[in-house]
Amino acid sequence: MNGGGPAALEFLEGKVTEVNYLRGATPEEAMVEIKVASGQKQALVRLAPSGFFRDKEIAVREGDAIQVSGYRAMGLDGERLIAATIVLNGRLVRLRDDRGGTLW
Repeated sequence: MNGGGPAALEFLEGKVTEVNYLRGATPEEAMVEIKVASGQKQALVRLAPSGFFRDKEIAVREGDAIQVSGYRAMGLDGERLIAATIVLNGRLVRLRDDRGGTLW
């Protein structure tokens, strides 16, 4: 996101190749980050805390087909997509509102 307003949404469709849990203060606060293979490219995608998925009874697994809409962002370890919505196993899940604010 930038100071001039919300960044443009980007779309990605592919298969989950890796699921990582970034350390949080508690296990429920561990941020879920995935790698998605789309064609010849791999993309890093930040989702939501693991507790958010647990509460919604959603499991993200390697090999899952996924569609992501989100905002491109730079982190200390490179570029990633910050997911606003995902479609996982046919289920639409909103992770962020239209302004990029979290829904957990």
